[in-house]
Amino acid sequence: MLHEVAAILGRSQEARTRRRAAARRAVDELGTLLARSGAEATDAAAALRTCGLPVVDGPYQVVTAEMADRREGLAEGALAEAVAHVAGPGPAAVGRLPDGTAFAVVPGDLPAGFGAVWPLVAGCEPSVPLHGGSGSPAAGLERLAGALAEARYALASARSIAPNASLLTDATAFTSLDTLLTGVPADVRTAYSRTVLGSLIDTGNTSAAPLLHTLRTFLACELLGPHRGGPAPARQHRPLPHPAHRALHRTRPVPPRRPPRPVGGPAVPVVTGTAGG
Repeated sequence: MLHEVAAILGRSQEARTRRRAAARRAVDELGTLLARSGAEATDAAAALRTCGLPVVDGPYQVVTAEMADRREGLAEGALAEAVAHVAGPGPAAVGRLPDGTAFAVVPGDLPAGFGAVWPLVAGCEPSVPLHGGSGSPAAGLERLAGALAEARYALASARSIAPNASLLTDATAFTSLDTLLTGVPADVRTAYSRTVLGSLIDTGNTSAAPLLHTLRTFLACELLGPHRGGPAPARQHRPLPHPAHRALHRTRPVPPRRPPRPVGGPAVPVVTGTAGG
């Protein structure tokens, strides 16, 4: 009888192990699908059903996590613990992306207390920083891939802001150019600035300072206008000094060429280039 009981328990344990492995594969396949650009809503719906998640119009919340210690399952376990604290017994899928980053898809909006739970989970392993990123809620299946991309960008921002401390960053908090740039790696920002700005960042160039100020003003007005939490319209229309106007005139994009005329049509001269040298 003892041998029979042991055999039954062994078969039960093997079946549970197979179910867990199948569930992990299903979630990892969902992450692979969402990480690819152009994922179809029908494919996402099928992947969600395989993971045991409800297929609804939304919203869905996507969260990513990463730890300095790359041991397998460590980041997934921390993320699953944080999600369980706020989602309760509700369904949630936690797995790994192709690059090893942990991710979670949670139906509905994450409660406001999710940010407060993060340092509690990170405190279980205080010597290893726990970085996380959350994207804006996805209103439908077709926006799940975009929510994952936002969560990964927010994760990169958390690593950049606090490389040696645990931090959770929300993508909806990127309301200024400075906070938006935190998601770009420092070495990439340095290489880009040297390639694009060139002599403008040369401190020995006396004309570089006003031109650099002009560029900052232009970016603040055009890229972060009132609809994105930027300066007020009065500031946008504030007159700039003469060198600033000249620099902005030079940095305007070249107008696109006109489409070719049909054969036999009147000849129209096409001029390309920028005015003012």
